[in-house]
Amino acid sequence: MTQTELETLIQCLSEWRVAPADVKAGRYVGQFFNRHRIGLKIIADVEGNYGTYTVSIDAGTEPPTEACSCYIGAGGGCHHVRALAQTFLDDPASFVPQETRTREQIRTLDDLALYLETMPLETLLVDLKAHDLSPRRLGELLGAGRRTLSDAARDEARNQRADALGALKLACLYLLEWTEADARDDDPPTGSGHRLAWVLAGLSRRELLDLIGEFVAQLDPLARRQFLARFRPTEQPPAEPVAPDAEDFLAKIDDFAAACQRRLFYEEEEVWAWEEDHTDTYEPELEAFDIVDGFFNQADRYHQAREHTVAAAAYEKLFDVVWGDTYDWFGFEEISGWLETDVKAVVGRYLASLGQVCSPEEYVERAWEHVALYYMEYLVTESTPEQLAALEAHLLNELEEWTEREGFTPFSLHMLRRLYEHQERAEDDLALCRRLRRQYPTLFTPLLDHAEATGDWEQVEALVREALALAETWSEHRWPHDLARPQLECRLSRALEQRGDVGAALTAAQSAFYAQPDFAGYQRLRDLAGRIDNGRRVEVVEEAIAFLREKAASHRPSLYYDWPSPEAELLIQILLAESRHSEAYHQTLAEEGTTQNSLLALLGGFYLTVGWGEEPATGSEVERLLGGNTPQAVFLRSLARASFSGAARDEALDRATECYRRLMQARIDARGRDNYAVAAGYAAVLREIYTHQDRSAEFDRWYAELMEETYRRFRALKDEFRRQLGAWGA
Repeated sequence: MTQTELETLIQCLSEWRVAPADVKAGRYVGQFFNRHRIGLKIIADVEGNYGTYTVSIDAGTEPPTEACSCYIGAGGGCHHVRALAQTFLDDPASFVPQETRTREQIRTLDDLALYLETMPLETLLVDLKAHDLSPRRLGELLGAGRRTLSDAARDEARNQRADALGALKLACLYLLEWTEADARDDDPPTGSGHRLAWVLAGLSRRELLDLIGEFVAQLDPLARRQFLARFRPTEQPPAEPVAPDAEDFLAKIDDFAAACQRRLFYEEEEVWAWEEDHTDTYEPELEAFDIVDGFFNQADRYHQAREHTVAAAAYEKLFDVVWGDTYDWFGFEEISGWLETDVKAVVGRYLASLGQVCSPEEYVERAWEHVALYYMEYLVTESTPEQLAALEAHLLNELEEWTEREGFTPFSLHMLRRLYEHQERAEDDLALCRRLRRQYPTLFTPLLDHAEATGDWEQVEALVREALALAETWSEHRWPHDLARPQLECRLSRALEQRGDVGAALTAAQSAFYAQPDFAGYQRLRDLAGRIDNGRRVEVVEEAIAFLREKAASHRPSLYYDWPSPEAELLIQILLAESRHSEAYHQTLAEEGTTQNSLLALLGGFYLTVGWGEEPATGSEVERLLGGNTPQAVFLRSLARASFSGAARDEALDRATECYRRLMQARIDARGRDNYAVAAGYAAVLREIYTHQDRSAEFDRWYAELMEETYRRFRALKDEFRRQLGAWGA
């Protein structure tokens, strides 16, 4: 692995670090086998609750691609992915570089097997599509069924390898070489430029069957359809001619839409679109998707033949099928995801045909009626200047006729602002926002952003005061959340500060803080007060602490949930930031329940940070605890990095020890294997603290006493501690 790849992987995978409290991921860290790396992609297997899972992370894509073959990890996001990342960060060298082959490097059957193993089916399909072989046409050539290819590629991306995968890749590779030869008008591929034909030269059909027998054995349906016999390419059929009777074609679409509306999707059996095995239960629906794809292909041929009137009418009817009332029959809102047709590209062809046969005004009216909202922006990017002028007039007219004046922002307003952005008409956009801001308060935000960016703080103050006054006349649930009073008062405070009125800026900042207290608000209060005088700064900080103490004291858990008090945590943060460490410590011990545990974790991290005296070792429990991306870890890193020394350092580590012992005990008292695993994680941190203080023997005695006497009958607890800390005693 090159140093660049190593640095890239570590930087990328650090986002998935496993926190000590992440029990589900923690139990899989280090348990992976078959660890491999292909460039910036890592992949490994792990034994899960329901068998062996294949887990992968590809840092070579943006954003990184993650996948797991467990039942929830098809698109990543599961705890197995986080565990894989942590396993790599702990031991990058254990991931063996996977040997690969390009097509040019294939010389033997072993090379071919390696190529098929590491080359994604999706890549082969993309290469074939570049030669005008669509997945539908490939399915016909291979006799593999229309969706076999797309389903196999999808499953491979999710690390759920289908039995047919190897056979499908081999067939696609064979067809790809024949197609490339045909494109160059070469002889059939037998030379060194056609590696697959070279490797397979001289193999009998029986030997070919043996080569991929492990795949074919479980492919009875494909075998019956002579899957292997179709490896030999056939001549490409001539392009289907445009249907001579356009009225008949449009009538067929109407008949199909009527049939869809007559049959509801859920009448016969309740099945859902996310079931993995849909090929049997969805046979009528899949057939319908095939029909729709066929209609789109025929409409495309009219478009290519410049018969734009027919093409536009056909596209509109098909859009009504895909996005209209037939949702009730199809059962999905994202029907386009089930079609082979690229619906986004079809919208562009529809607009091109429509623009050829009608005026700009009619063009806008028809497109607005038939194109779904989430494709409507194509009107902005694909239209001519004359059509855009008609679109602007249409949108302005819609806004004038809009009757709902409070709360909901109409889509036409979004489209009009998008149009101005596309045409780089910033002044027109600002004028629109100024004119309609009282009807649609979300427009205050771009006005405020522009005023702040240009340094017009007088305008910022005026807009904020207007918005605050307007908010008094609106119902709370309809007023935009991003314009809530605390956010507006923060903007007002900045404007007043920039205009030199620090006292008024402090008053506005105090109002915002007391309405929505957070650490950034406290820092702003302290800084503004300090600019007035030091006495005012002390007064403001004391007022904030007293306010938070009162709020924290009034916190009472509900009957069912014991949530931590955010005011109590903010109070401890402020006390730590003000170097009132002992006060924070005693305040934490005075809390109860979940709130105390949350504060103990914060306080323990603080004392560990300042008492450790140096950067913790990479991969250690302490480094994981302090180096994570949790809000507490980020806060600790924001504090001054000055370390304690001498007796102060020992006292800090002793208090850290007390915090983590209490956290460990709270988890043990809660019972359950998951809690025991977290408790063991805290014990591992304690061991590193003792070792750092040259007190390893003392920890060993305490650990042995804990396991042999205090909890000698707690089998599950002892299992979890043994797994994370190893055996105890001499």
